[in-house]
Amino acid sequence: MDPRRPNHDGSDRNARSASAQPHIDMDYLVVFNAAFNGMALTDFDSGRIIDVNTAWLHGTGFAREAVIGRTAYELGLWANPDDRAACLAGLTQHGRVLNFETCLMMRAVALPHLMSAEIVTMQGGRCILWEFRNIAEHKKAAAALGFMAAIVDNSEDAIVSRSPERIILTWNRAAERLFGYRAEEVIGRHMSMLIPPDRVEETLHSIRRLDRNDRVIDFETVRLAKDGRRLDVSVTASMIRDADGGASAVALIFRDITERKRKAALIHLLEAVARATSEATTPETGLRACLERICEHGQWQLGHLGLFSPGQQKGRIHLSYWHGADDENFRQFVRETDGSYRGNGGGQFLGRAMCTQSALWVNDFNDAKMIGRLRNIAGFGIRSGFVLPVFVDNAIAGFLEFFATAPRTPDEELLAVANNIAGQLARLIERSRAADNLARLNAELETRVARRTAELEAANRELNSFSYTIAHDMRAPVRAINGFSELVLQANAEKLDEKSVQQLRRVVAGSRHLSQLIDDLLNLARLSRQEMARRPIDLSEAAAAVLNTLAEAQPARAVAVAIEPAMIADGDPGLMRAALENLIGNAWKYTAKVAPARIEIGTTVEQGTTVYRIRDNGAGFDMKYAHKLFAPFQRLHHGNEFEGTGIGLATVRKIIERHGGRIWIDSAVNAGTTVSFTLGEPG
Repeated sequence: MDPRRPNHDGSDRNARSASAQPHIDMDYLVVFNAAFNGMALTDFDSGRIIDVNTAWLHGTGFAREAVIGRTAYELGLWANPDDRAACLAGLTQHGRVLNFETCLMMRAVALPHLMSAEIVTMQGGRCILWEFRNIAEHKKAAAALGFMAAIVDNSEDAIVSRSPERIILTWNRAAERLFGYRAEEVIGRHMSMLIPPDRVEETLHSIRRLDRNDRVIDFETVRLAKDGRRLDVSVTASMIRDADGGASAVALIFRDITERKRKAALIHLLEAVARATSEATTPETGLRACLERICEHGQWQLGHLGLFSPGQQKGRIHLSYWHGADDENFRQFVRETDGSYRGNGGGQFLGRAMCTQSALWVNDFNDAKMIGRLRNIAGFGIRSGFVLPVFVDNAIAGFLEFFATAPRTPDEELLAVANNIAGQLARLIERSRAADNLARLNAELETRVARRTAELEAANRELNSFSYTIAHDMRAPVRAINGFSELVLQANAEKLDEKSVQQLRRVVAGSRHLSQLIDDLLNLARLSRQEMARRPIDLSEAAAAVLNTLAEAQPARAVAVAIEPAMIADGDPGLMRAALENLIGNAWKYTAKVAPARIEIGTTVEQGTTVYRIRDNGAGFDMKYAHKLFAPFQRLHHGNEFEGTGIGLATVRKIIERHGGRIWIDSAVNAGTTVSFTLGEPG
């Protein structure tokens, strides 16, 4: 501020003290002291400070008494002496300097400032009025803005700003790459140039969301590139507000998610195909579902799945499934295809795929001279296609083919996973073949079973008829033998010797036993033929009636009886009465030599099923012979011990089985027997 280098001896300081300060009017002082920037007034000739304002003192850190009468040089304010000389030269030449950028020492720190100075006259004397503006924060902000601008411009994401009226304000280089427009082509234009017609309402909805949210929103949508391509993008929109809180702009970050969406869609396709193959109730429904999923993924207008009969891939298609054949042209194409197809004969489409055993993509059928079934394909409005052979056990078992009404460039990702899809379908085809084989075998088996069942039923009818006839015809002769033997014995007992009498008595006993056997056999045959009429019956009441009959026949027997009350079962009353007579009769018979004798009749529940039990403390038997129990004529006790024919348990088992139940016996020698049985549900 001092154009001359002042002396630094005591005489100079004395001269400064003697200097008179010029008169300054009050209006000037008010403006001078109230100024926001630092201001100083110096003498033009000596450079000595006449006055400084409060902002100057605050910025430099000096006290007023320390600076009045001194020069800026003495105070060391200039960080760069060359800047001081240049500023003074301009001031001398032009009378003023505006916004001269330099660094001043403020509190021992060099800070950037903009300096303006002007020569003024005050009461005839020339002075210099200085203004200092600290631009350190401005410099920092500018550097930060430059840094941020560089980040935005070099970002991999497209960053765009727009006005509240949706006019494009800024457009970075990534936006140029993504959308294909240069910045000068879009700045100043409306954002609607990027929005497809079918996404307008969606965009308006997102704008309303941003207005309500007042911060940041994220969403996925579709935007248009310069060449007309539809771009899948994710968008982050944030509101930018001015100092007064008003909306000044909206910042938009676009990220291309086309590839991500394609991969996600492909993964979804593979999952859908896998799910269709695993969850299908039948192979046919699974194959149809797979065909539909692939058509939807690739946006094919027509899809076809053809299957060959095993070992006949060059013949006609065994099974043919179509999807999307609603258009009349497509229906005609399907009719001609299904009517004329001959395996892997000639042609540049399916025939070549069969020969190369790999997937094939035709961009445009118009560019390929087709022969065979596709020779007139253009007439059906079909332009492009994709075919995929499907292998089972290294042999072509079928194929998938898809058609579109516009030319299509190959979907490399779909081609890359074609083998995976074909493998999934191969498993379904194997299931289909297995199901067909199983159905064929089942049909053959049902035919055999029906034939054998009819033969068995006829044989059983003949056997039952034969058994009944034999048993019925034997009754009269046996009764005659018994009757005549008893007459001979009664009339000639006194005339015959003891041996002859014993022999006749044995004939009588044998004929009686044979007669009982015949009756039991006839009863067993009758049970096999008898129609069942099931209804609720009280087994407790029926058991008590059987025991009463036995007790009346042998009043001398003392048997303790315990019957569970109200044992209600669903069964045929006559058959169940016969079963109880046999089972309770056995318990009564085999406790004849036990004192005290006891018979218990009751139920238990096992795994939700009612089990009926008849328990006695009689003779019992060795369980190693249990397998003989239910066979006719098999007895585990000698006839001299306990009478019987061995038919009773066989009869009981027949009755229980006809009721859909089962019967079993637990026993031990001289420790009693427990007979258990269940009855099936009526049906």
